[in-house]
Amino acid sequence: MTELAERAGISKSYLSNIERDVNTNPSIQVLLKLAHVLQVDIADIVKDRKETTIDREMEELIRAFKQSGVKKEDIEDYRKLIDFIQWQKEHDGK
Repeated sequence: MTELAERAGISKSYLSNIERDVNTNPSIQVLLKLAHVLQVDIADIVKDRKETTIDREMEELIRAFKQSGVKKEDIEDYRKLIDFIQWQKEHDGK
């Protein structure tokens, strides 16, 4: 991280804040600098940030399931519950 920050000309703490989603809106200039140093398209950096956020949310959900004692065999029951909740929302809105 130190080398990336130095090569991109940004502070290590700023880069760390971006990485940890403390700063969720870095400037286009910063993103361009990072893309240049990493030799990737800027779209790849932005796409990866969105996927990372989703991955973290999924990891948290999985952790919550594990901590509550849900086993793999029980997952189908939860899918049915989710389907019911979605069905209920669709019908309550009408």
